[in-house]
Amino acid sequence: MLNSELKPSLIRYGLKEKESNIYLTLLAEQKLTAQEIANKTGLIRQVVYDHIKKLVEKGLINEVFEGRTKKFQSTNPEQLLTLLKEKEAQIKEVIPKLKKIKQITPSISKVASFTGIKGLMHLLNFTLTTKKELLWIANYHEWHKVLENHQFFNYTLKRIEKKIKLKILIEKKGIPKKDIQVWKSDKKELRETKTHSALKNIPSSYVIFDDKVIIFNLDKKELKCVLIEDKSINKSQSAMFNELWKNAKRI
Repeated sequence: MLNSELKPSLIRYGLKEKESNIYLTLLAEQKLTAQEIANKTGLIRQVVYDHIKKLVEKGLINEVFEGRTKKFQSTNPEQLLTLLKEKEAQIKEVIPKLKKIKQITPSISKVASFTGIKGLMHLLNFTLTTKKELLWIANYHEWHKVLENHQFFNYTLKRIEKKIKLKILIEKKGIPKKDIQVWKSDKKELRETKTHSALKNIPSSYVIFDDKVIIFNLDKKELKCVLIEDKSINKSQSAMFNELWKNAKRI
């Protein structure tokens, strides 16, 4: 019963199933010949020899002689810890080389699409994983049609709680005066808002952060959102935002 409980742990550690069987058998039986191990594990004798060799190399079992008879016994189970430390040291040695490979490997763009209000809210919450400032180009009229006020209010509260700053560009024309009052609380809500007339011809909304860009197409009949993870696209979108921001007016 104990063997069946321990075997999965040994396999996770790195031993193969047959190696685990042999090692656990020797732990319980002290000293055994290869034939005795084969009898107790149900393995073919040659298979036993093959795996014994690997266990000896790992320092988990060793050979002993009783007269002319060669037997095998397990070493102190703490040898497992020694092996783990050796593996850890080996991994630490190659990590700098692995990092260099990652640096010279071209980054791969990732694109994922989401639909519906749940997909939209999922992506909004995803923006809250950033540690940097969010850059937002928003079609206010479309957002107002689609999102219930409490949903966006909750998002804003979470953003403030995480101390994530927001720069937002909107088209002011057509926004009711009562709604414009919202932006009077910009400082309190870690937000800067500007308006730019060029945005009147842009139906979609964008969020730019980290190495990502999210595009929101807020057609109420079929909400579609696209998440793009690409450094060069993020860089170009950030540059576009900053140019618009320079010539935008405070609301």
